[in-house]
Amino acid sequence: MSIDYDSITNRGEYLSAHYFAEQLQTDLKKGLLATWTLRESDDNDPRKTPRERLRALRGTYLADELRGYFVKTAETDADAGDEGRPATYDNPEWGKRLAEWHQTVLDALGYGAAPAELTVHRAGRDHTLPVAYHGHGIIALDCGWATDNDAAIDATGPGRLLTPLRLSASESYET
Repeated sequence: MSIDYDSITNRGEYLSAHYFAEQLQTDLKKGLLATWTLRESDDNDPRKTPRERLRALRGTYLADELRGYFVKTAETDADAGDEGRPATYDNPEWGKRLAEWHQTVLDALGYGAAPAELTVHRAGRDHTLPVAYHGHGIIALDCGWATDNDAAIDATGPGRLLTPLRLSASESYET
């Protein structure tokens, strides 16, 4: 019953290999997906499930205005070579549009809160980090746009934070 999810990457083996390969699919089918299926087939429950809300975003995402824009900006930066990232990270409009899209997806998933800040304690000091969402044990950070999971974790590309965490003049985290 092993399964490969294009949308989930088990980097660093956050989930055990056995659970990811053998148990996750069963847990999803009997739990969350079964609940969504019941709600979607209940004529008396008008609430949309995250699955329905995400499907409804497909047309918006695939439109040239959104996905086409992100593809074009990524290609422009790839062509720029060592000249920086003029169409993406060095472009405030790109960051704004990408953060807005992240909020749209988070809202569809049921995490409707607006961007927030999270205070973390490190080495006796508090640091404030802008986040797309935090709550219920989940933290979502705004990073770049990528065409696939492997590209999404590229620390020199889409894996970079839209707003890096600066701890001091000499210490910052961009990924």
